[in-house]
Amino acid sequence: MVLNCIVDILSKQINFDVCRCCFRGQVRNLEAQNRKLADELDKLKTKWGKETAQIKAMFQAELDEARRALDEAEKEKARLEIKVASLEEQIEELRLK
Repeated sequence: MVLNCIVDILSKQINFDVCRCCFRGQVRNLEAQNRKLADELDKLKTKWGKETAQIKAMFQAELDEARRALDEAEKEKARLEIKVASLEEQIEELRLK
């Protein structure tokens, strides 16, 4: 009876040790995979940053020119709106005469 209890306890201890060993192996594998993925992410971030800078450099002059053209168009629109309002006032004055 006592011998059976001891055998049972030892069996459970061995099973526990096996499970713990497997768990440690899985943890090591996951840690290695995590390091690999972190390295890959760093490489992609570096590559993305370089490519973004290159694309920006390629189109910066065009973007600047487009901004200047837009600013000029907005100024011209404001000037024309003022002129239209003035002409509408003149037309209204002529109608009232």
